[in-house]
Amino acid sequence: MQISKFNLKGYVLLIFLIFTYFNSISQNKRIVDLYKRGQYERCLHKCNRQLRKKNNKSIANIYKSFSYYEISKDKKLNKKFKNSVYRSIKALSKLYSNKKAIFFIEKYSYRISEIRIEAENQAETLKTKAFYQKAIRIYRLLAKINSKKTNIYYYDIALCQLEIDRENEIHNTFKFILSNIKKKHTPKKKTDSIQDINMISKITKKLIELNQHEAALKAINHNKTIFPNNRNLRKINSALLLEYFIIYSKKKYCDIEKLYQMLLNFRLEYSESSKYKAVVKKIEKIHWQIKMINIVNKQRAKGYNDGTTIISPSPPLIWKNNLAKAAELHAKDMNHNDFCRHHGSGGSTLSKRIKSTGYKWFGIAENLAKGDNSVEEAIKKWMENKQFRKNLMHRRFRDFGAGKEGVSWVQNFGYGY
Repeated sequence: MQISKFNLKGYVLLIFLIFTYFNSISQNKRIVDLYKRGQYERCLHKCNRQLRKKNNKSIANIYKSFSYYEISKDKKLNKKFKNSVYRSIKALSKLYSNKKAIFFIEKYSYRISEIRIEAENQAETLKTKAFYQKAIRIYRLLAKINSKKTNIYYYDIALCQLEIDRENEIHNTFKFILSNIKKKHTPKKKTDSIQDINMISKITKKLIELNQHEAALKAINHNKTIFPNNRNLRKINSALLLEYFIIYSKKKYCDIEKLYQMLLNFRLEYSESSKYKAVVKKIEKIHWQIKMINIVNKQRAKGYNDGTTIISPSPPLIWKNNLAKAAELHAKDMNHNDFCRHHGSGGSTLSKRIKSTGYKWFGIAENLAKGDNSVEEAIKKWMENKQFRKNLMHRRFRDFGAGKEGVSWVQNFGYGY
């Protein structure tokens, strides 16, 4: 009986496959046998050989992880194999990336949970010792292994990133956390949402403490998108914002327009609580500009009636930095050159001063005062003057800015386009 070349190749291939199959089984048995006998170094050597050959990756990875875990318990071996817990969890993460390894994950679930707990403890100790980069590496691997606790691990990553002051990475981590919450959050899981809210607020508070103002504000705004109607989060957010306002107001280059706009938005969203009023008073002591616009807006809302002149209430004004810049320049000029008039010492007019700041307007007005030591005194003087009172109470004006130098005060009003 003759055998064709085609059949011969087929038989050879079949024999080769049978040989490799039984060889891989014998290799797997050898790995398991070495591990059971406590020969962890040799077991690791066999696992690495199997992984290089790309044979039975699941068995090789799982026993590689177990071997490193056992090595971490032995003081002598642990010195030889540095970062054994990290290596153990790394091998496990590769197992989880393989979809075919579900059987092994279920079979060795108890052992895997032991390794995970050990890795969590290791990450915590690294955090306390200020090895934040190493802790982040472990948390990232843990997030791959335990999907139920992914968010918590990423919160820990964010807290480590805060300590090493990496603002961009914090934003990326925060976005990941929030997208995860969006996917998994359901109104029924109240305990989950409380845990998420507490962790988010913890990170945000840390951002405020570290003077990461922009990152903190972004974090607070992100919080609203996740749980828009949650009372607990509203309370936390309002408290964080008030804390943020005080810290921001103490900044060397504080933007008054931005600060006033944030205070206004807070009032519209959370209403005027006693805590808010206390914070505003603190800010008014730091920035007289906030005090002035608040007093002016209260006067406009109240209207004016002295028995002979009646002015109906007017809508509130909004602070504009360019109007304030023009007012400040003129206040300095008045104080240094000792005069009180609308024309500057260099021949500048109100329209020229405001035009130079880039403010585009339909109508403008200016109030001047000299010799007053406080905001209240200056406003009282303006309210006693017919023309200045008219400017301050005019319904068409929407924008406002003020400047002060010594005892010279300037207010600018405008409605722009």
